[in-house]
Amino acid sequence: MPFVRSLLFHAARRIASDPAIRAKAAEVTRDHVLPAARGAARRTGETVRRQSEALRADIDFVEITAAPETPRTEKAGRIARRVLERMREPKD
Repeated sequence: MPFVRSLLFHAARRIASDPAIRAKAAEVTRDHVLPAARGAARRTGETVRRQSEALRADIDFVEITAAPETPRTEKAGRIARRVLERMREPKD
């Protein structure tokens, strides 16, 4: 196996030193990889923002509806149950 490994690394070094291949890799990165990564980051940010707002709404609801003497652990359990219920809801 060390022989195969050394062959693969040698081939990778030769490919990496080829200017035409490096230019093509830069072009593919610029034209395809970066736009896809930016789109994925934007979609992820939107999802995180929505989930954060939903969690804030759950926390506020539990704080409003719970009695003042309710222990924090019970409030945390109520919030966790609400979040789990929302996760189990079917997606449209």
